[in-house]
Amino acid sequence: MLESILHHKLGFWGAIHLLLFLWAIFSITQNRNEGAFGKALWVVWVACVPVIGFFSWLFFGPKAPKKIN
Repeated sequence: MLESILHHKLGFWGAIHLLLFLWAIFSITQNRNEGAFGKALWVVWVACVPVIGFFSWLFFGPKAPKKIN
């Protein structure tokens, strides 16, 4: 059923776009390096400008925790 909905309503690129958007939102909310305000800004950015927002999150958002020696 989901396959037919994605195929008929969104098309291939729409389905890819939806999956990337959902991944970005999930990744933003699970990020432990951002505070609540930072997460909210990222979610708004990704929701308002989906393609640019996704790629900006991909390149600038998730950062590995700094190791303390």
